[in-house]
Amino acid sequence: MASQEMQIKYTESLTDPSYHGQILTLVNPIIGNGGVPDPAALDEMGLRKFLESDGIKAAGLLVLDYSNDYSHWQAVQTLGEWLKEEQVPALYGIDTRMLSKIIRDKGTVLGKIEFEGQPVEFLDPNKRNLVAEVSTKSHSRQHVITHHGIEKQPIKPQATDNAEKNGLTMYSKATNFNGNDQFRPKNALGAGPIE
Repeated sequence: MASQEMQIKYTESLTDPSYHGQILTLVNPIIGNGGVPDPAALDEMGLRKFLESDGIKAAGLLVLDYSNDYSHWQAVQTLGEWLKEEQVPALYGIDTRMLSKIIRDKGTVLGKIEFEGQPVEFLDPNKRNLVAEVSTKSHSRQHVITHHGIEKQPIKPQATDNAEKNGLTMYSKATNFNGNDQFRPKNALGAGPIE
């Protein structure tokens, strides 16, 4: 199990390759009220418009409270419908803040989600090569943003991340990041002055 304590969209967290094979615990008090935007929608670079990868990577989801009613204007389905489509088990009514404290103190914890009458085999993600499972299998073209629009060009490596997120790809294309540059957006919080 892994814990996500930041206030970001649950669709991005669930599709983040770094959570592949793990049960994701969200500490936000209510999940689902934003619904799920079209998971198949693509942007101008051919990347999933609203997701960090091509589908849900988390093995399961635990939340405190779930809303089946959504109100976001881009939503096309409920979180529950999307989880069912992707065959990802989820539970609500869990004290995720306490669970998050345990995970923070002890590190990731092994677990499984099992429903009554539906036994599930215990899978230890530590015995799998999760990086290989989410890594890109081949690269043949990259999209380059120019002042004339988007063009396809032969690949020139720009970032090394075996489970690269769409957000990082979009940032590197938009800023012409080339792998030799220091990856730190101007508005990044951390050491040094905030400009």
